[in-house]
Amino acid sequence: MRRCPSTFPATAACAAMLAACGGQERAAVPVERTDSAGVELVRSLGADVPLDWTFETVLTLGGKDEGPEAFYRVGNAGIGTDAAGNIHVLDGGAGQVQVFGPDGTHLRTVGRRGEGPGELGPFLYGLAASPAGAIAVFDAMRRGFVRWDADGQVLPTIEVAGQPSGGFALRDDGTVLATLRDGDFQGDSARYVLRVLDADGGGRELAALVAGGMHPVDFECVMISGMTPLFQPEMKFALAGAGFALANRAAYRIEVRAPDGTLRRVVSRDIPLVQATAELAAIESDSMTLRFGDGRSCVTPADKVVEQRGFEPVIPAVRQLVGAPDGGFWVQRGYGSEQRVIDIFAADGAYVGTLPAGTSWPAALLDAERLLVRTTDAYDREMVEVRRMVPGS
Repeated sequence: MRRCPSTFPATAACAAMLAACGGQERAAVPVERTDSAGVELVRSLGADVPLDWTFETVLTLGGKDEGPEAFYRVGNAGIGTDAAGNIHVLDGGAGQVQVFGPDGTHLRTVGRRGEGPGELGPFLYGLAASPAGAIAVFDAMRRGFVRWDADGQVLPTIEVAGQPSGGFALRDDGTVLATLRDGDFQGDSARYVLRVLDADGGGRELAALVAGGMHPVDFECVMISGMTPLFQPEMKFALAGAGFALANRAAYRIEVRAPDGTLRRVVSRDIPLVQATAELAAIESDSMTLRFGDGRSCVTPADKVVEQRGFEPVIPAVRQLVGAPDGGFWVQRGYGSEQRVIDIFAADGAYVGTLPAGTSWPAALLDAERLLVRTTDAYDREMVEVRRMVPGS
């Protein structure tokens, strides 16, 4: 008998999934809803509800030796989608964005290597696609977001001071949502802000996080003037529906905000924080590889990283966030590559269930059933897969 969570949002995709389950629904997870000065507090109670889903690959892009699918240097931050289901892939090696239709048809190539309008340098941070299909790429050499409209026409670059520290998103009004460091270090701390950046370079602050414990580190091959301890909470956010979801503290707490930044909902689970140890910090850091512009690299063993950076007393509950077009979102939690699980939340903030450790973290969610995952083939060629969720039996 197939089992489906009853807390899925009432969308056409959900209806199809419930139909595939033969009408059998999983018992609802207890949810406590209260109001605090107009902000809805949604607290899902109880232990994890395992989701025994599998993922079926329905489309594969990449893995080619030439042409638009010959990707090189593609990361999760370089994959995006729009409301039409088009797939955008930043090929960092070629300095181009390849755009594919929902069926995998190549639609256009945007950008090229160079220093002119709409051209990209060698150090590219990531890509964001707006729901309408516009594109932004952060170019570190230009210190700005290079942009194109949905037809591939060049838009003015949005220049910023510094580099995004926690991802960025592009909205249909042309503004960019980005996490940036606010000024220089102040003593042993740094302040990070989630900011809306307007096309003219102006903007406003939506949220902030102060990262403490900043101190110099010596990795023998290089000195770094300031790094935070391991397990320092970071600001994570993702577009979810018309607004966005935000996590910026150690506790399991996700803020759901309107497009203008107004707090609408706080989502939480009763997940106890894990006490950090040197062993867990070593698992988290694994090793650190630093690469320099002249081609040199420096690999620092995990125990040396822990010795130099130190670690916070607890491990933050939220590791990553990705949002869905209907307003739902996924949360990755855990430490080390073998211990990370994924919690799924519906658009109303209710907890749906948990996918097990080893589940691939999606670069983006196309809809309530399909996701984009970066992978490689047997020859280590980079690919992007569209996978569809299949309820367990």
